[in-house]
Amino acid sequence: MDKVMALILSMLMAFLNLALHVNAVPPGSALSSTYYDGLCPGGTKRFQTIASTIVAAKVIADPTLIPALARMCFHDGWVEGSDASVLLDFNSSFPDVEKNSPANNPSLRGYEVIDAVKSAVEAYCPGVISCADILQESVRVAFKTLFAGSLLYNIRYGRRDGSISLITEANQQLPPPTFNYSQLITSFASKGFNAHELMVLSGAHTFGVSHCSSFTSRLYNFYGNGTGTDPALDPTYAFALKVACPQTATVDGIVPLDYAKPIITLPSFDNQYYKNILAGKVLFISDNALQVGDLAEVNLYASNNNQFRNDFAQAIVKLSEVQVKLYPNGQIRANCRKRN
Repeated sequence: MDKVMALILSMLMAFLNLALHVNAVPPGSALSSTYYDGLCPGGTKRFQTIASTIVAAKVIADPTLIPALARMCFHDGWVEGSDASVLLDFNSSFPDVEKNSPANNPSLRGYEVIDAVKSAVEAYCPGVISCADILQESVRVAFKTLFAGSLLYNIRYGRRDGSISLITEANQQLPPPTFNYSQLITSFASKGFNAHELMVLSGAHTFGVSHCSSFTSRLYNFYGNGTGTDPALDPTYAFALKVACPQTATVDGIVPLDYAKPIITLPSFDNQYYKNILAGKVLFISDNALQVGDLAEVNLYASNNNQFRNDFAQAIVKLSEVQVKLYPNGQIRANCRKRN
């Protein structure tokens, strides 16, 4: 009888261990800073360590991945919520996907970073850690790696991966660079963000790059009849942009979002963006629209770098939790590019 009981207990412990470490996401789950404690060997800390090791190495080797990952975070959260739907590749069994939207293709990049972290965590804790959490953690680590001491924040985990990814939704929901202030307010309000958060999240345009096609209408067709340069542009800056993006170009060129930060330099995350707005040296109509909407707050951030960084950290944490999917909704993808 003792042997039978011992066998039963052994089988029960094996089952509990399997449930604990393979695919146990308990009903009623909520986001938590310690979500993976008890779900994976080494818990949340081991996940963070693995992500930190991989992401830090990649962004040190290529610092342009930092603004790329930050942009991916925004574009993912804005469509279907922060559920890693932007990572899904096209599959002929489904409609076309978000990443193929003109807003994302060919400009969105950094997918290989998420793939590398996913591969590593699947090796020790299969079926538990979501691509959505990996994306958000990768962004956090990227900021921490090069901007340690100036942009640090913590996030919660427990997001589930989405299975819906539609190019039509990306086309309709991602705010284009031609939006005016009223349109921006409407777009951000639809995701639960107020005018202040619109202002501070726009500050991510202090680093990164843009294709010429995203703003050349300001240079050559501002009046809609094939002529005219936006008078809000500083004339010297407009001239430099025309040199970088000639009207007759056959290749879609790339320029830095911040004219003062050449593409080849290490990115810096500061309040220069707001100074550029005041100087008429921003690329997009949507950038210039911010001073039309709230000049006082543009001036505030232009004069207070610490305030901008602190407020941005709070806003990106909120963005990381926008319309998340929690158990029992969503799934944990085995491959971030494919539905299960």
